[in-house]
Amino acid sequence: ARPKSAAELQAENESLINKSISNFYGTQVGKDQQQQLSVTAKHNAERYACFDDFEQYLLNEGVRTLNISGALLVLVPGPSLDNRKIPKVIIVLAGEKTVSKLRLCNIILSQWAVQLKNKRNKSKHLQPSTHAKKIRTLLSHMKQEYDWQYCLDQDFNQQGGLKAIINNLFAARQEEARENPRATTVNPYGTGANKQVVSSNITNVSQLNWTVFNESIPSEFMAKMMAIFGVFYGLRGRKEHAQMTVNDLTHGKFEPGHRFAGYLYYGIQGLTDKTCRLTINNQYAREANITRIPVIDETDEADPGGTIHRYLELISPGQTRLYCYEATREEKARWIHMYPKACFSPNRPLGE
Repeated sequence: ARPKSAAELQAENESLINKSISNFYGTQVGKDQQQQLSVTAKHNAERYACFDDFEQYLLNEGVRTLNISGALLVLVPGPSLDNRKIPKVIIVLAGEKTVSKLRLCNIILSQWAVQLKNKRNKSKHLQPSTHAKKIRTLLSHMKQEYDWQYCLDQDFNQQGGLKAIINNLFAARQEEARENPRATTVNPYGTGANKQVVSSNITNVSQLNWTVFNESIPSEFMAKMMAIFGVFYGLRGRKEHAQMTVNDLTHGKFEPGHRFAGYLYYGIQGLTDKTCRLTINNQYAREANITRIPVIDETDEADPGGTIHRYLELISPGQTRLYCYEATREEKARWIHMYPKACFSPNRPLGE
């Protein structure tokens, strides 16, 4: 027999998918609805991990904690072609929304979300943003795979709803952190600590005094750079700073019509937008980090953009990591004629 062409195999596969989903939901599903969202391998693993955790919680706590009828926890075939069986309640909650469905879904999601813990340390709370990400990831997965039509911001925003419950949980943990600041090993919730380290009276980035750092001392200059990127991009921790490379930085000039038109700018390319991430209350994320730091005055130590510009003038030949230990006298002597400002040892980066 003649081997099937790629087009024939694709058509056959689409037919099987359509038949499987149609048999499950009782409706014909168009090609646009079958098309899977293009996601990275990491995101794919994350959403399936969220679903596995959610499913296990249903099976383990459905009757005892959620008071769900045992009949709704019976495993039945799901809509996927891998013949995976899922708790029947997932199918019951699919499709058109009703008041009773919303009520049951709110109870299930709220109880599951409240008990989420750090996988590596069960006694430690999740970061608020990580907690919110898991909830939104699960809802997205359930919509894509099981035809759940629920929206966090529209369906669970009422008093007693999932959104209110999680916000109250976050508020309680923040209060706990204020009362016991030393309990950071269990409670990672902060109270704007990064700003308070600079000054307890700071309420706006423009009020920060960048001249407190001594740029003539390489270690302080690096600390100043880290502080700037922490404020503008939300970078924190050792790895996020230490692993940055010189090529991670981008620069250009602001376009005509911009308030800084013609000025040079610096920014970080390929960075996850941490300052506008999805949270319980923020449902939209920017496609890319749009923060560009203008260079108002190359010589002004109070100018963040000027600071970046001056720092890059100190980069040594062959340096790939942005932060390295100060160069030795021998290294500086080798570069003095061609790179008189070179300051860092390219083979001794900070961190791992």
